[in-house]
Amino acid sequence: MIIHMGIAELEKQLQESTIAMSIEKVVQGYNNSGFKVCNILVDGQYQHIREIMEDKGVNGNICM
Repeated sequence: MIIHMGIAELEKQLQESTIAMSIEKVVQGYNNSGFKVCNILVDGQYQHIREIMEDKGVNGNICM
């Protein structure tokens, strides 16, 4: 079963570590609720964190 959900979070600091940590918090929240996050859809400004997220098991589908 595939469930499509969307979450947006305002992030004032756009540093690589801050963005990755925010995404990781959301993913952990879903994982703790019994869901497995496999893919995230983001725009091109998140290209630089793609490898960080893939190392954590989440595929970053980046829209250019």
